[in-house]
Amino acid sequence: MSEALPLVAILLLTRPGFEPDLLAELKAWLSARDVLIEPSLHGEGTVFLRGSTGQLQAIWQRWRDWRLESVFTREFIGVIAELPAVPRGARVEALLEVMQNSPVPVSELHVYAPDGDQTRPLLPMTSALQNNLQAKITLSPDAYQHQLHAVFLSSEQAIVGISHAQKSAPFPGGIARLKFPPAAPSRSTLKLDEAFLALLSHSERARWLERGMSAVDLGACPGGWSYQLVRRGIRVTAIDNGAIADSLMRSGMVVHERSDGFRYRPKKMVDWMVCDMVEKPAKVAELALQWILEKRSRFCMVNLKLPMKKRFAELQKCQAMAQAALGNSLVWRCKQLYHDREEVTVHVRRLWAAVGGRRDER
Repeated sequence: MSEALPLVAILLLTRPGFEPDLLAELKAWLSARDVLIEPSLHGEGTVFLRGSTGQLQAIWQRWRDWRLESVFTREFIGVIAELPAVPRGARVEALLEVMQNSPVPVSELHVYAPDGDQTRPLLPMTSALQNNLQAKITLSPDAYQHQLHAVFLSSEQAIVGISHAQKSAPFPGGIARLKFPPAAPSRSTLKLDEAFLALLSHSERARWLERGMSAVDLGACPGGWSYQLVRRGIRVTAIDNGAIADSLMRSGMVVHERSDGFRYRPKKMVDWMVCDMVEKPAKVAELALQWILEKRSRFCMVNLKLPMKKRFAELQKCQAMAQAALGNSLVWRCKQLYHDREEVTVHVRRLWAAVGGRRDER
């Protein structure tokens, strides 16, 4: 992303309540690159970077993969205009005036408010604005590189900004409003559904979630994560001393073994190991690394339950442990997803993972 955009700020969105964790992550990133800008909180789920145009442009150009690398960033937007007082009766006109002067062609438009108790009541307004502006703004289908955002921080205050389509969240604002499937045995099923969408690319999902593959679900009861695998045609060995939903057992795609998830090992390699057990983050991270190192599974998707304090520091420990175990062969994608709560989800594999006799790159 080498475009010289006329940025006035950079806006980062995160889960409400996790602003201090995003700040810690940001400060570590900025310090490692000798960038002298202090991040600032704005309100629920919002953090700003402000500085000179040159400073912001330097960060924008160097920060190509920040949204992918950052655990706590839901969306990363280069702000081209701040509107401190959008007229209530002329919101469409005020936004159009800025949007029509976009410094780059855009292929998509997203109008929304950050997720939070204070901004959630703005949803009907932003939805109506999305529909009105969509009909008036000029979009270029070939301009696949950029998306245009209008983010309302209050009923009168908004920013207009740009994101790079390939680096943006797969959902506007990073908010995955997935529909809960009535047949799923628990709402935790949405975490794995979102994880597959957010942590794997389209081509990776096509190659690594094929019908007929095999998986082990550790701590499976009652089967929310197993459900997502079964609906994709993947056979599951569900490991838990508790009961698995009868609907899953009747599918013929699930074998239930009553065992300790931390001790169980399959007799032969499976394609996936997934785990949503409640345990210390380091213990679950170590378990996933063991399965990869011992070639028990090709891929892992695990949930790490975070402590109440020093959450970023705890994740740094897990990352360091993974780096020490797998080095440059490691693929470690960690994200706090919309359907996560006091937790994050991690996808782990080797850089070169043989799948069906093929070698698949990152």
